[in-house]
Amino acid sequence: MRINKSQSAIEYLTTYVWALILISIAAVILFFFSGYGNAPPSGIGGACATFRPNGPGTLPIFLQGVCNDAAPKYVASLLSPTSAIDTPLAFSSNTVATTVSAWVKINETAGNHPIISSTWTLAENGGELWFYACTGGGFISGSSFHAGSIQNNTWVNVVVTLKPTTPPNENVTLYINGVESMSNTTVSGLPVGNDYMVGSSVTCGVGQFNGYIANMQIYDTALSQGQVRALFEQGIGGNPISINSLSAWYQFNGDTTDYSGNGENATASSSAFAQNWQSGYAPP
Repeated sequence: MRINKSQSAIEYLTTYVWALILISIAAVILFFFSGYGNAPPSGIGGACATFRPNGPGTLPIFLQGVCNDAAPKYVASLLSPTSAIDTPLAFSSNTVATTVSAWVKINETAGNHPIISSTWTLAENGGELWFYACTGGGFISGSSFHAGSIQNNTWVNVVVTLKPTTPPNENVTLYINGVESMSNTTVSGLPVGNDYMVGSSVTCGVGQFNGYIANMQIYDTALSQGQVRALFEQGIGGNPISINSLSAWYQFNGDTTDYSGNGENATASSSAFAQNWQSGYAPP
């Protein structure tokens, strides 16, 4: 009988020790896979960001932190007639390809609602996605295109790619929710030089955005159709799909910081950040 009691005690102690070992291993794994223990909680602005060890504009570049495509806590709220977010990043070359991706929710379909603009504007107008090219004197002839419908009060991912052909001509492609809605339409004589403005039109003068914007990513390459689809499928909190080509990354998750590591921090005017943004969003 004494032997049985001793065996039981030893078995109990062994089980207890193994349980502690397994719990410790699990804790270590959780520590390392959650951003090395020093990143902000998932869903907070900057929880996932880039790191450029050699400084802005250089490679290599790495993602660091909690990079699990978590939905944001906040999004940019541009509801005022004067709401805008001004970036220091310019559309500075028509010899280098460009991609802009953003998640948007538009409150109304009446009128023009510029999403981002420079010497060109990506906008919603009358429930459709539009591209305009302009100079200080107005629209460039033959440079206004529209393709694909956008429902109001519904979150959608919109993407525009500009691919140089014979400068200053560009091939423009539009995507809605990862699906190509306009392919390789040529814009002739596209000027350069203006900084990007979010929610307002710099040169085209096509109205004011009214709604919400999240996770805007700007690249110095034309993402492929497969990359655009993959970006959409990550959802509203998705990470950049091609970090080596990342020019700016505005998460708009409570701030206008550029998380690309290039220091292109933006400035908000009459804009706020909304926490109750989830209505109208369906994860891909």
